[in-house]
Amino acid sequence: KDAKTVEEVNKIVEDAAGKVEKVKKEASDAEKLEKKKKTYQAKLDNLVKNVTDSELKTTLSKIVDSAKADISNATSEEQMNEILTKAKNDIKNTTVEYSKNKALATKKAQLIEKLTSLADGKSLSSEALNIISQAKTDIMDASTSEDAVSIYNTAVASFKETYVNDLHTSYKEKLDALAPDASTLDDTTKTKINDTITKAKENIDKTSSEDAMKQIYDQAEKSVSLLKENSSSLDKVKEDAINELKNYTTLNTESVQKVISAYTNK
Repeated sequence: KDAKTVEEVNKIVEDAAGKVEKVKKEASDAEKLEKKKKTYQAKLDNLVKNVTDSELKTTLSKIVDSAKADISNATSEEQMNEILTKAKNDIKNTTVEYSKNKALATKKAQLIEKLTSLADGKSLSSEALNIISQAKTDIMDASTSEDAVSIYNTAVASFKETYVNDLHTSYKEKLDALAPDASTLDDTTKTKINDTITKAKENIDKTSSEDAMKQIYDQAEKSVSLLKENSSSLDKVKEDAINELKNYTTLNTESVQKVISAYTNK
């Protein structure tokens, strides 16, 4: 609608068409990736389908479930292949180990299952995912239950610290997004909003509780919304008052216009 020439219209249409095709391709690629994930997860299930020893199957199933969770977080088929290959090796090694040291093999599988549960329902950064992935590898390589437990405990501590830091960053970015557009609000309201955001950020940094962070953000969002609404109401009152002032008289002398201008500014 704002275009001034045919060439500008054509360029806008061309750009829009390109963006639409990009969105379509991304949607198609995402759909294909989800189908591949299901295929790979089925391959993982097949790795233990024919295991007859019930205890061994339970142990191996923990490895399979862990690998399936990793598949869910994969972003390419290359990653899925790596996960499948690792799962095959882990199952092979665990089966051999199980025949020699049943307790160790079972313990490793339990710890890997617990590591997988750390990611349940969470949106994780690549750093947090890497901590879990590396710990799984290190646990499978451990030669004793004590070593495996030590690796697990270290990974959990590192993961929790990383996850809390990621939450701090995420919530502070969301708070920044609440900041007002410089052109829409009066300076007093903008200052109050910025102070609210700054204080919320400080409180976010003081807690490691995800629930507390959400409460702090929700309260800040509510406060900012109220400040913006009140400012909008004030702007409307000002606009109405100025219009009433301008319509007060039909006289158009210089002295009248000076008075109207002076009080409009006030």
